[in-house]
This record gives sequence, structure tokens and C-alpha cells, in this order.
Amino acid sequence: MLTEIDFNSGQIFDALKEAGVDDRTLIVWCSDNGPETLQGPNIMYGAQGDSGPFRSEFPSGWEGAIRTAALMRWPGRIQAGRSSNEIFSILDFYRTFAHIVGAADRVPTDRPIDSIDQADFILGNQQKSNRESVMYFHSGELLAIKWRNFKAHLKVRVTADGAVRQAG
Repeated sequence: MLTEIDFNSGQIFDALKEAGVDDRTLIVWCSDNGPETLQGPNIMYGAQGDSGPFRSEFPSGWEGAIRTAALMRWPGRIQAGRSSNEIFSILDFYRTFAHIVGAADRVPTDRPIDSIDQADFILGNQQKSNRESVMYFHSGELLAIKWRNFKAHLKVRVTADGAVRQAG
């Protein structure tokens, strides 16, 4: 899979350079959740990925399910090689991209929108994320709330084999 992503990413980069818009194009690779383990009767395969040092997998509120890698590339605007463990939700892309393209005033104000403008953070103008917390839902249930370096799990259970798993 990584070979395929690498090959296709190269094709995208080449096309952007050929079109002359490489330095005007923000590219984002991200996932909405960590790896999923499919287990149960008549399921012939297990883990569909590896959450590395983080506990558990999707669907849970543990770090292995909610902490995912994201890569952003925008030559001349986003510093190459910069990394962070700050809280950033995929929901934040809405307000952030609206700000970047000059359309922040078009984001509705007549309803709550769970999105925070992170433009200054991703562009390196500030070291800290504007987001202090994130709530993790699955199938309409609130499983966990993360605030800074703390997290409260609201739905946790122990399986028959003694493993602690997130309900959901």
C-alpha cells in the first residue's frame, strides 16, 4: 500500500509542477481513524493495520484509534520536516481552509460548528494548536474526551479474554 501511495503521490507532484501550481497547492494526506481489527465468527483476518506504540484500534476511544498521522505539503508555506503532537481534529480543516482561501466570513455563524481555525499553527506562525480538546464519538455514543494531556473514557469494557476494550 505504501508503494502505491508513494507512486501516486509522485504522479500528483509531477502534474502540479507541470501545471505550474506546485507552490500554490496545499496537499493533505490524513485518516479519520486508526487501524481496525475485524474479529468475530466467520471473519478470516485480523488487524488491518498497526497503531504502533498506541493502545487499541478502531472503533475505540484509545489513542491507537483516534491518534492518526497527517501530512501536509505546501512548498514555501509549510515548513518541511516539522512535526507536532498537538491536538488537531480533521474537523478543523473546514475553518482552516476557509481562512486560507479568504472565505472565513462565509463559514455559517447561525449554528455551532465544531471546527477551529488552525491556519497559524500549520503555517508555523505559532507552536501550539488552537484546539485544547476533542470528543470522540462512535455510532452516536460519546466514548472519550481528550483535554490537553488528559483523557476520560466514558465507555470501556473488559472482554472475555480479559482485554480492556472500548465499548461501541
